[in-house]
Amino acid sequence: MSLTSRIGPWFQQQWARLMETTTPTAVTGIGQIYTKADGYLYFQDGAGAEHVIWPTDTLTQYYGEGYEDNRRVSMTVREFSKWHGLWTIGEEGVLSGWTWKDGEENTITAFADAGDGEVTVTAAGHGLAAGDIVSINDTTNYDGVFVVESVSGNDFNITAAWAGDDAQGFVQLPGQLTCGAGSDGDYRVDFRGSINETGDDEFLLEVFLNTTAQANMMGSFRDGDNDNVVGISLSGLLEGVTEGDIISVMWKTQLSTGTALSVPSCNLNVIQIGK
Repeated sequence: MSLTSRIGPWFQQQWARLMETTTPTAVTGIGQIYTKADGYLYFQDGAGAEHVIWPTDTLTQYYGEGYEDNRRVSMTVREFSKWHGLWTIGEEGVLSGWTWKDGEENTITAFADAGDGEVTVTAAGHGLAAGDIVSINDTTNYDGVFVVESVSGNDFNITAAWAGDDAQGFVQLPGQLTCGAGSDGDYRVDFRGSINETGDDEFLLEVFLNTTAQANMMGSFRDGDNDNVVGISLSGLLEGVTEGDIISVMWKTQLSTGTALSVPSCNLNVIQIGK
C-alpha cells in the first residue's frame, strides 16, 4: 500500500488526533511534530532542538508587572557614579508565572568577614531574602551590585573579598520581578516613567538582569532647571530568561552635581515572546 493511500483518508478529516507523548529521540534530517500532557504543540528539528508552537487560544503565557503611581519620594544620591537600585517602585501589577517584590533602602552600619569569600553586612530592619538583587554604595570597599547569599536577622551575606569594616554605607533593594518555575523563555522588557532630578546632573538608568546591566536597555536624561518632570522609556529583548532570574532597574549619576532623583510614576513589565 502506498504512503498516500495510507494517510489520505486520515487527512480528509477536519481534525487530526495526536497522542500525547514525551520529547522524542531526534532523527537527523527529519522534523517531528507532537503534543505533550502540558497541552502544547511542539516541533523538533533534526538536530534535536525543541520549539513550542503557540496555542491558538492565548497570545502570551507569562508576564509580570510592577509600578508606582504618583509616589513623590526622593532617592538621595549616596555616591556619584555608583549604581543605586530604583527602590521607590512599590506596587505589584498583574502577574503570570512571575513574582514581584517591593523596593526599599536601608542604612549599613557594619561589615564582617564571613569567610569562604563572603562578607556579612549589617543593616537593621532590612527586608531582604536570599537570592535578592541589591546595590551597595557610599562604602570604601564594597560598592556594587550583588546577590544576597543568605540572611540572618539584621545581617545578610554577599560574595566579596574581605577588605575591612567600612562601618557605613547604604543598601538598596530595587523593586524586582522574579521569573517563576516553568516560565523560562524570551521576553520583551519595558520600563517607562516620569522623572525629576535635583542638582543639574546627568542621570543614567539601565535595566538589569540579575547583577548585569543590559546595554540594549539604557537611557540618560538631564533637567537643567531642576523643575521639570520628564519622561524616559527603556525597552528591549532578553533571550533565555530562566527560573529565578531577576529583572530590575538601576540608576547612577554621570557627573558630580546631582543630589536626588525621584520617579513619581513608572511601570516595569515583562512579556514572554517565545519559549
